[in-house]
Amino acid sequence: MFERYTEQARRVIFFARYEASQFGSPYIATEHILLGLLREDDGLVKQLPYDSVAWIRRQIEERTELREKTSTSIDLPLSNECKRVLNYAAEEAEQGCHEYIDAGHLLAALMREEQCLAARLLAERGLRLPTVRDEVRHASPEHAATKQLRAPKVYEPRWPAFVAMGADALIHFALPDRFSFGPRWLLFAVILALLIPIIFSLRVGRHDVARALTFVAVGTLTLALVGSLAALIEGLPNHKDPPRTLLLSASLLWMTNILVFALWYWKLDAGGPMGREQPGAQGSFLFPQLTRPVAERDQTWSPNFLDYLFLAFNTSTAFSPTDTAVLSRWAKVLTMLQSIISLAIIALLAARAINVL
Repeated sequence: MFERYTEQARRVIFFARYEASQFGSPYIATEHILLGLLREDDGLVKQLPYDSVAWIRRQIEERTELREKTSTSIDLPLSNECKRVLNYAAEEAEQGCHEYIDAGHLLAALMREEQCLAARLLAERGLRLPTVRDEVRHASPEHAATKQLRAPKVYEPRWPAFVAMGADALIHFALPDRFSFGPRWLLFAVILALLIPIIFSLRVGRHDVARALTFVAVGTLTLALVGSLAALIEGLPNHKDPPRTLLLSASLLWMTNILVFALWYWKLDAGGPMGREQPGAQGSFLFPQLTRPVAERDQTWSPNFLDYLFLAFNTSTAFSPTDTAVLSRWAKVLTMLQSIISLAIIALLAARAINVL
């Protein structure tokens, strides 16, 4: 639904969902989108009279019913007004010959839904639809591209991910022989053999070769994890492994699960490191650093491997990303899969091992 939305517009929707949960609303209303815009769109704040942000929030609190806060993990539906606003936003983008839907299009769409609370509040503060449309049309795609080209390019270090690949292979080396396919040293040798050309390809500028070989390396580690986990589960009914071996193996596979999925998140999000180094890259994870107000945000910040490692660690321990919103479907599928594997290892395997001690 939000494939055409820019990262800024996606953050507006994310904040709208957050505001709706804070108000205890059973759905996302237009006033919640307005609050999301005020958080994210610095241009809107500049168009309004002084102290309008606090005034609008007070008015929304007074004119709406406040209920008990709900969990931010609940996927709240859109109100009928909001659905019309999103359709209007798509129309505004098409009329301006813009490929993507930005925060300005959402603002114009709110103004078009004249009877909604958000439009009435903006009108009371002196904002008019023609003025908003003029601002949006001046922010043409060519102008935005020029601004992006001027943004400093930040190089993302690759060595933490390479260290994680080696550490993952070493963890498999520490597993008992029954959980290895072939000699225990084979996986480490394969990963080492792949890391050498990966690093060399990056040095000579062959990023396409490095990307392909990295996928092969991460895929190999994933197959090793799945195979070892299957062998561990297969041995449970017949008590093939003593309790201490079972506990050790479960612990090592739990760590492997974190490293493998951290590597997948790092490699797939926003097209991988190369994609994130490009201006305007749009990721599938909304990190807390990207949710700060525009004036306070470090425009050069982008996630690197340690951020994805922290995301994977939280997913394995809490069975959900605790501080980072998951935006795209492929990312949701991966986080669910990681949580399932972690649950199987912790709740089933480790618990069984403790019970038979």
